[in-house]
Amino acid sequence: MSENDTELNNFIDQFKSECISFQENEMGRGLELSFVQCAYNRLDHSEIGDLNTVFIQGTLGNTKVKILGYRYDDDDHTLVLASSIFDFFKRDKKLISTDLFTYANRVRTFFKVAKSDQNNKIIDNLNIDISTPEYDAVDLIKNLQVDRLVILLFTDYTLGERFKLKLIDPVDDIPVTLELCDLNRLFDLENSKGAREPLTYSFSKNPLTINLASTGDGFKSYIGSIPAITLAEMYKEHGARLLEGNVRSFLSSTTAVNKQIRNSIKNNPEKFFILNNGIAVTARNLKFDDNKKLIEATDFQIINGGQTTATLSKAVYVEKVDVTKASVAIKLTEISETLPQDEADKLVVDISKASNSQNKISDADFFSNHPFHIEMEKKSQKIQAPAINSVYGTYWYYERSKGAYKQKLMFSSKSEQKNFESRNPKKQVIKKEDLARVWLCWKNNPEPNIVSKGAASLFNKFSKIVGEAWEKRDTQGTFTDDYYKNTVSLIILLRDLKNQIKKEEWYDGGYLANIATYSISIFAEHVILELGNLDKVNLNVIWREQKVPEDLLTIMLSVAQKVTEIITHPEKGYANVTQWCKQERCWQNLKTQFEGDKILSDISERFILSNEEQKEQQKQRKVEAKLDKGINSDVEAVQFKHWKEAYEFDKNNKILGGKWQQALYALGIQFNFSSHNCKLALEALKKLREEGFEY
Repeated sequence: MSENDTELNNFIDQFKSECISFQENEMGRGLELSFVQCAYNRLDHSEIGDLNTVFIQGTLGNTKVKILGYRYDDDDHTLVLASSIFDFFKRDKKLISTDLFTYANRVRTFFKVAKSDQNNKIIDNLNIDISTPEYDAVDLIKNLQVDRLVILLFTDYTLGERFKLKLIDPVDDIPVTLELCDLNRLFDLENSKGAREPLTYSFSKNPLTINLASTGDGFKSYIGSIPAITLAEMYKEHGARLLEGNVRSFLSSTTAVNKQIRNSIKNNPEKFFILNNGIAVTARNLKFDDNKKLIEATDFQIINGGQTTATLSKAVYVEKVDVTKASVAIKLTEISETLPQDEADKLVVDISKASNSQNKISDADFFSNHPFHIEMEKKSQKIQAPAINSVYGTYWYYERSKGAYKQKLMFSSKSEQKNFESRNPKKQVIKKEDLARVWLCWKNNPEPNIVSKGAASLFNKFSKIVGEAWEKRDTQGTFTDDYYKNTVSLIILLRDLKNQIKKEEWYDGGYLANIATYSISIFAEHVILELGNLDKVNLNVIWREQKVPEDLLTIMLSVAQKVTEIITHPEKGYANVTQWCKQERCWQNLKTQFEGDKILSDISERFILSNEEQKEQQKQRKVEAKLDKGINSDVEAVQFKHWKEAYEFDKNNKILGGKWQQALYALGIQFNFSSHNCKLALEALKKLREEGFEY
């Protein structure tokens, strides 16, 4: 047995244990469903949105059906339906193409019947109870606008030597993508350098003509063209994976620009190259043939032009448009493997921002690279959590870039890995969406309905809030050490509450995330109503104990029980609980139901700060924020190497002058990096960049 085979077997054993543990924690969930959920959590889909697990199985007509999970993207109207080919890790089954498409067809049939099921035949034939998440899934699919269906099949089988992944026929003009996830793919993901599985695409059948246009430190840029049919095929085969580097999803073919794209490809395909702005792409490891044509690209990512790509694919495979005469302009930037990951990520964002966008991109789209995240990452590395049942304290690891935790382990020795994991437990990894989720629930005017909508809406809202607060951080003391500790405390509150809800007799399963987030929002709302403001709550109690104390958890469970009863009985016109929870009306209705309740009447005094304690806390936050701001400003100023050029730009263009020009002169000519000069120079730099200064 080879070393790689041994590692694969070890991984499978580890993953099996993970599934069994998940099954036990989920209170009776079957192993197959646990397998699907655990596998999904390891895919990149998990950062886009949670998988709603269900168990729908039976026969419709002459065809068996089996659905184990679903996820719907409100932004691009993509529906993901998950199922499995599962044999309880026996490892001796070979998956052939016929088997795959038999199981894929079971999902496709379910979708086709559900979309046209006006008489609830599925509900009756499969004996689905109206009060279950399975009923919600069927009802949701029936009423959804679906522009694309992704069939996601998980399997513990081994792929046969002659196995081939083929295309699936559309359902009533809705394109269908089949995606397979076996244990080998999960193993490869586990051992990849980054958290995202790179997409390698071969152009060997139709090599691309691209010409070197520019080179720089860590990159090469090419200009050329790509056949429209090739681009359409790539999107049909790989879907959203092709756009993972894009700052936003496909906006929808209903926008005016995308209608223009469709009209152009239909009416003037030979002119499409000159009438369309084309696509911007990043990649690694470009390979060329003897004629210097591109035949392969690794980590091929469309970072601008997603709407062009998706609209083309829809035109070809749904509207049956002939695009053989059309080509698309392409600007391809090859990023060197030697470029550090953080620099590579920044370069991708800069390219995307500078690209000629066909649809307006807001600053919120680029929020993942906001200095706020850098600050949270720094705090996670310096602030040690209290030691609980241990000699040493641990850290809550803030994952600023996806997969950073795994990457940290990847390049460490066994002893270093063990030490790192002991100080940074896997269960204490904080993802960006975790942070955004808890703070949208814990604020003045909480918005749990936005949290329920998914990642895109969540980040868009949170980015606006943080972006505004960030500019005032030095005077208000918003993002201090206390903010980070409170973030951890709220995440602990959310996790502990979800885990305990699952154990309660009144909990029937389903809608766990909605129940927990709505419960925290109700609690926050009543803190404001009953105590005056959120700062009255001493979240530090949770931080010190690294868990939610039982007396507080009892209050939260009481709230959660009532929340469950209310949100699972939607208003007339909103039969589906999942969709109901996304509505502002759901949140307003829930608040009304809690009017007059004194849910904090029995709360312990240790959770409540006195007015004096509150004032002292606010004072310390402002002091800390000013210190942090000053230190960060000094560091940022020292790291910037072009103060002389900034000074000359300001002097020649007569933009600022006065104290700002003096500060630029001090840094650029005199090398006098006093805190005062640094602060003024950074202010000046921001203004100069708005006037066109670039370095």
